[in-house]
Amino acid sequence: MQVVVCCNQEITSSNKKQVGKDKVENEELIKYGLEEDVWFHADKLSSAHIYLRMREGEVWDALPEELVIDCAQLTKANSIEGKGDPG
Repeated sequence: MQVVVCCNQEITSSNKKQVGKDKVENEELIKYGLEEDVWFHADKLSSAHIYLRMREGEVWDALPEELVIDCAQLTKANSIEGKGDPG
């Protein structure tokens, strides 16, 4: 399982991102995920599970848009369908 502190160099967030790249790692994330983790996954596609660990006091709907987009791009980059699509 990979722990990514920041994927996009322009984002200064210290939130940790955990990436499960296959079924086994995804199951581990589900098993050990916390209630305050935000989960990213491509709907109806085979993709990585991305868990964003929020800091104390953060709420998911107030996360910076750039951070959410970064997590979405990380999910896409680690999905079977999204790897070849630049959009």
